[in-house]
Amino acid sequence: EFVPGVPNTCNGQLNITENDGTPHLQLHPEGYWRVQPNTSSYTIAYDAKAYTWGFAAPPLADNRYAVVKRPDGSVSCTDWTRESGDWPAWGALGRVIKVDAGGRDTSYAHRIGWSSLSEFAIGLTDIPLASQEPLKLTLMEWLTPHKACLRVEGGAELEDIRLFATAEPVSYERQGYNQLLVEVQQATEVWVESGRRQSNLLRLSPPHVWREGETLWIGPGMEMEVWAVDGRYLGRHRGEKSLSLPPGVVFLRWEGGTAKLAP
Repeated sequence: EFVPGVPNTCNGQLNITENDGTPHLQLHPEGYWRVQPNTSSYTIAYDAKAYTWGFAAPPLADNRYAVVKRPDGSVSCTDWTRESGDWPAWGALGRVIKVDAGGRDTSYAHRIGWSSLSEFAIGLTDIPLASQEPLKLTLMEWLTPHKACLRVEGGAELEDIRLFATAEPVSYERQGYNQLLVEVQQATEVWVESGRRQSNLLRLSPPHVWREGETLWIGPGMEMEVWAVDGRYLGRHRGEKSLSLPPGVVFLRWEGGTAKLAP
Protein backbone atom coordinates (compact mmCIF):
# COMPACT_ATOMS: atom_id res chain seq x y z
CA GLU A 1 0.00 0.00 0.00
CA PHE A 2 0.98 3.66 -0.41
CA VAL A 3 0.66 5.69 2.78
CA PRO A 4 0.28 9.45 2.13
CA GLY A 5 2.50 11.71 4.16
CA VAL A 6 5.80 10.70 5.73
CA PRO A 7 5.36 11.39 9.48
CA ASN A 8 9.07 12.19 9.88
CA THR A 9 11.22 13.25 6.92
CA CYS A 10 14.34 12.55 9.03
CA ASN A 11 15.89 15.85 7.99
CA GLY A 12 19.60 15.60 8.81
CA GLN A 13 19.15 12.29 10.63
CA LEU A 14 19.68 9.79 7.81
CA ASN A 15 22.74 7.60 7.70
CA ILE A 16 22.56 6.69 4.01
CA THR A 17 25.45 7.20 1.60
CA GLU A 18 25.45 5.92 -1.96
CA ASN A 19 28.41 3.90 -3.20
CA ASP A 20 29.68 6.99 -5.05
CA GLY A 21 29.74 8.95 -1.78
CA THR A 22 26.46 10.89 -2.24
CA PRO A 23 24.64 11.32 1.10
CA HIS A 24 20.86 11.41 1.53
CA LEU A 25 19.61 14.39 3.52
CA GLN A 26 15.92 13.69 4.08
CA LEU A 27 12.89 11.76 2.81
CA HIS A 28 10.39 13.08 0.31
CA PRO A 29 7.39 14.05 2.48
CA GLU A 30 4.69 12.97 0.00
CA GLY A 31 4.33 9.44 1.35
CA TYR A 32 5.82 5.97 1.60
CA TRP A 33 5.11 2.43 0.42
CA ARG A 34 4.63 -0.73 2.49
CA VAL A 35 5.32 -4.11 0.89
CA GLN A 36 4.80 -6.97 3.33
CA PRO A 37 5.49 -10.65 2.61
CA ASN A 38 2.81 -13.16 3.61
CA THR A 39 5.37 -15.39 5.31
CA SER A 40 8.25 -14.84 7.70
CA SER A 41 10.63 -16.91 5.57
CA TYR A 42 11.19 -16.10 1.89
CA THR A 43 13.85 -15.67 -0.77
CA ILE A 44 13.58 -12.85 -3.30
CA ALA A 45 15.73 -10.70 -5.58
CA TYR A 46 14.17 -7.66 -7.22
CA ASP A 47 14.47 -4.08 -8.40
CA ALA A 48 12.13 -1.31 -7.21
CA LYS A 49 10.60 1.67 -9.01
CA ALA A 50 8.83 4.30 -6.88
CA TYR A 51 6.70 6.42 -9.21
CA THR A 52 6.14 10.09 -8.37
CA TRP A 53 2.98 10.73 -10.39
CA GLY A 54 0.84 13.21 -8.49
CA PHE A 55 3.57 14.24 -6.05
CA ALA A 56 3.51 17.89 -5.00
CA ALA A 57 6.45 19.42 -3.13
CA PRO A 58 9.33 19.76 -2.68
CA PRO A 59 10.20 19.30 -6.33
CA LEU A 60 12.61 16.54 -7.18
CA ALA A 61 15.90 17.54 -8.77
CA ASP A 62 17.59 15.46 -11.49
CA ASN A 63 19.99 12.86 -10.12
CA ARG A 64 19.20 13.93 -6.54
CA TYR A 65 16.82 11.19 -5.38
CA ALA A 66 16.64 7.42 -4.97
CA VAL A 67 14.55 4.72 -3.30
CA VAL A 68 15.48 3.89 0.30
CA LYS A 69 14.01 1.26 2.65
CA ARG A 70 13.70 0.16 6.27
CA PRO A 71 12.06 -2.76 8.14
CA ASP A 72 8.28 -2.59 8.24
CA GLY A 73 7.05 -0.96 11.45
CA SER A 74 10.31 0.78 12.31
CA VAL A 75 10.09 4.36 13.58
CA SER A 76 13.83 5.06 13.61
CA CYS A 77 15.41 7.37 11.03
CA THR A 78 18.70 5.48 11.32
CA ASP A 79 16.98 2.31 10.04
CA TRP A 80 16.50 3.79 6.55
CA THR A 81 19.12 2.29 4.24
CA ARG A 82 19.98 1.47 0.63
CA GLU A 83 20.95 -2.01 1.84
CA SER A 84 22.82 -3.83 -0.94
CA GLY A 85 20.93 -2.04 -3.71
CA ASP A 86 22.40 0.42 -6.18
CA TRP A 87 20.92 3.38 -8.06
CA PRO A 88 21.07 3.74 -11.87
CA ALA A 89 23.81 5.55 -13.73
CA TRP A 90 23.95 9.35 -13.72
CA GLY A 91 21.33 10.85 -16.04
CA ALA A 92 19.50 7.54 -16.57
CA LEU A 93 15.80 6.88 -16.11
CA GLY A 94 15.10 6.45 -12.44
CA ARG A 95 17.31 9.42 -11.59
CA VAL A 96 15.88 12.19 -13.81
CA ILE A 97 12.54 13.99 -14.07
CA LYS A 98 10.38 12.87 -17.01
CA VAL A 99 7.00 14.09 -18.26
CA ASP A 100 4.77 12.70 -21.01
CA ALA A 101 3.39 14.56 -24.04
CA GLY A 102 0.55 15.90 -21.88
CA GLY A 103 2.92 17.35 -19.30
CA ARG A 104 2.16 14.69 -16.69
CA ASP A 105 4.88 13.50 -14.35
CA THR A 106 6.04 9.99 -15.30
CA SER A 107 9.20 10.00 -13.16
CA TYR A 108 10.25 7.24 -10.81
CA ALA A 109 13.07 6.54 -8.40
CA HIS A 110 14.80 3.27 -9.24
CA ARG A 111 16.86 0.93 -7.09
CA ILE A 112 18.54 -2.24 -8.34
CA GLY A 113 19.46 -5.41 -6.49
CA TRP A 114 17.40 -5.78 -3.30
CA SER A 115 16.64 -8.99 -1.41
CA SER A 116 14.13 -8.15 1.36
CA LEU A 117 10.71 -6.48 1.55
CA SER A 118 9.89 -3.57 3.80
CA GLU A 119 8.82 0.07 3.84
CA PHE A 120 10.04 2.20 0.94
CA ALA A 121 10.43 5.96 0.58
CA ILE A 122 12.26 8.35 -1.71
CA GLY A 123 15.42 9.79 -0.25
CA LEU A 124 16.53 13.25 -1.36
CA THR A 125 20.25 13.82 -1.75
CA ASP A 126 19.75 17.57 -2.09
CA ILE A 127 16.95 19.93 -1.11
CA PRO A 128 16.21 22.47 -3.87
CA LEU A 129 16.50 25.94 -2.34
CA ALA A 130 14.60 28.86 -3.82
CA SER A 131 17.48 31.16 -2.88
CA GLN A 132 19.94 29.20 -5.02
CA GLU A 133 19.71 29.26 -8.79
CA PRO A 134 20.70 26.01 -10.52
CA LEU A 135 24.06 26.04 -12.25
CA LYS A 136 23.94 26.47 -16.02
CA LEU A 137 26.78 25.13 -18.16
CA THR A 138 27.13 26.37 -21.75
CA LEU A 139 29.68 26.05 -24.56
CA MET A 140 31.18 29.40 -25.53
CA GLU A 141 33.56 28.32 -28.33
CA TRP A 142 36.08 25.76 -29.49
CA LEU A 143 39.59 27.19 -29.19
CA THR A 144 41.36 24.23 -30.82
CA PRO A 145 40.05 20.93 -32.22
CA HIS A 146 40.10 19.46 -28.72
CA LYS A 147 39.91 22.44 -26.35
CA ALA A 148 36.66 24.26 -25.58
CA CYS A 149 35.78 27.25 -23.43
CA LEU A 150 32.76 26.70 -21.17
CA ARG A 151 30.77 29.19 -19.11
CA VAL A 152 29.26 28.40 -15.70
CA GLU A 153 26.39 30.57 -14.48
CA GLY A 154 24.52 30.26 -11.22
CA GLY A 155 23.78 33.60 -9.60
CA ALA A 156 25.55 33.03 -6.30
CA GLU A 157 29.33 33.03 -5.99
CA LEU A 158 30.89 29.98 -7.58
CA GLU A 159 33.36 28.22 -5.34
CA ASP A 160 35.41 25.11 -5.94
CA ILE A 161 34.01 24.31 -9.40
CA ARG A 162 34.58 20.65 -10.25
CA LEU A 163 34.01 19.17 -13.70
CA PHE A 164 32.94 15.57 -14.38
CA ALA A 165 32.60 13.66 -17.65
CA THR A 166 31.04 10.42 -18.85
CA ALA A 167 34.10 9.60 -20.98
CA GLU A 168 37.80 9.90 -20.29
CA PRO A 169 40.31 11.42 -20.64
CA VAL A 170 39.11 14.96 -19.88
CA SER A 171 41.26 17.70 -18.37
CA TYR A 172 40.20 21.19 -17.40
CA GLU A 173 41.36 24.39 -15.75
CA ARG A 174 39.46 27.32 -14.36
CA GLN A 175 39.89 30.63 -16.13
CA GLY A 176 38.55 33.67 -14.37
CA TYR A 177 35.37 33.77 -12.31
CA ASN A 178 33.05 31.52 -14.27
CA GLN A 179 34.88 30.00 -17.25
CA LEU A 180 36.56 26.64 -17.75
CA LEU A 181 39.00 25.49 -20.42
CA VAL A 182 38.19 21.84 -21.11
CA GLU A 183 40.24 19.48 -23.24
CA VAL A 184 38.47 16.40 -24.61
CA GLN A 185 39.67 13.72 -27.00
CA GLN A 186 36.25 12.26 -27.88
CA ALA A 187 32.56 13.09 -27.66
CA THR A 188 31.42 13.12 -24.04
CA GLU A 189 28.86 14.64 -21.69
CA VAL A 190 30.16 16.89 -18.95
CA TRP A 191 28.69 18.61 -15.90
CA VAL A 192 30.02 20.73 -13.06
CA GLU A 193 29.41 20.95 -9.34
CA SER A 194 30.00 23.83 -6.93
CA GLY A 195 29.29 23.11 -3.30
CA ARG A 196 26.05 21.11 -3.29
CA ARG A 197 24.83 22.60 -6.57
CA GLN A 198 25.04 20.81 -9.88
CA SER A 199 24.66 21.86 -13.50
CA ASN A 200 22.93 20.43 -16.53
CA LEU A 201 24.62 17.83 -18.72
CA LEU A 202 26.42 19.38 -21.70
CA ARG A 203 27.50 17.26 -24.68
CA LEU A 204 30.90 18.15 -26.12
CA SER A 205 31.72 16.78 -29.56
CA PRO A 206 35.07 17.88 -31.03
CA PRO A 207 34.57 19.45 -34.49
CA HIS A 208 34.99 17.20 -37.54
CA VAL A 209 37.29 19.69 -39.28
CA TRP A 210 39.30 22.67 -38.11
CA ARG A 211 41.22 25.26 -40.10
CA GLU A 212 43.82 27.56 -38.65
CA GLY A 213 45.63 29.68 -41.25
CA GLU A 214 46.98 27.33 -43.91
CA THR A 215 46.62 24.16 -41.83
CA LEU A 216 43.56 21.89 -41.95
CA TRP A 217 42.91 19.35 -39.19
CA ILE A 218 40.61 16.40 -39.98
CA GLY A 219 38.98 14.65 -37.02
CA PRO A 220 39.00 10.92 -36.23
CA GLY A 221 36.88 8.76 -38.51
CA MET A 222 36.35 11.52 -41.08
CA GLU A 223 37.21 11.16 -44.78
CA MET A 224 36.86 14.09 -47.17
CA GLU A 225 37.82 15.51 -50.54
CA VAL A 226 39.52 18.92 -50.66
CA TRP A 227 39.53 21.48 -53.53
CA ALA A 228 41.24 24.86 -53.84
CA VAL A 229 39.23 27.93 -54.80
CA ASP A 230 40.62 27.71 -58.37
CA GLY A 231 39.22 24.20 -58.78
CA ARG A 232 42.39 22.22 -58.13
CA TYR A 233 41.75 18.84 -56.52
CA LEU A 234 43.88 18.58 -53.37
CA GLY A 235 43.16 14.95 -52.65
CA ARG A 236 41.07 12.69 -50.50
CA HIS A 237 42.15 12.61 -46.88
CA ARG A 238 41.20 10.55 -43.86
CA GLY A 239 41.49 11.71 -40.21
CA GLU A 240 42.96 11.99 -37.74
CA LYS A 241 45.55 14.14 -39.56
CA SER A 242 46.56 17.67 -40.49
CA LEU A 243 47.58 18.92 -43.93
CA SER A 244 48.91 22.13 -45.44
CA LEU A 245 46.58 24.20 -47.62
CA PRO A 246 47.22 26.75 -50.37
CA PRO A 247 46.33 30.38 -49.63
CA GLY A 248 42.67 31.33 -49.98
CA VAL A 249 39.35 29.53 -49.68
CA VAL A 250 39.10 25.73 -49.84
CA PHE A 251 36.05 23.53 -50.38
CA LEU A 252 35.43 20.25 -48.55
CA ARG A 253 33.11 17.37 -49.34
CA TRP A 254 32.43 14.31 -47.23
CA GLU A 255 29.67 11.77 -46.95
CA GLY A 256 26.70 13.73 -45.74
CA GLY A 257 27.99 17.29 -46.11
CA THR A 258 30.05 20.04 -47.70
CA ALA A 259 31.83 23.11 -46.32
CA LYS A 260 33.61 26.25 -47.46
CA LEU A 261 36.52 27.31 -45.27
CA ALA A 262 38.27 30.67 -45.43
CA PRO A 263 41.72 31.23 -43.89
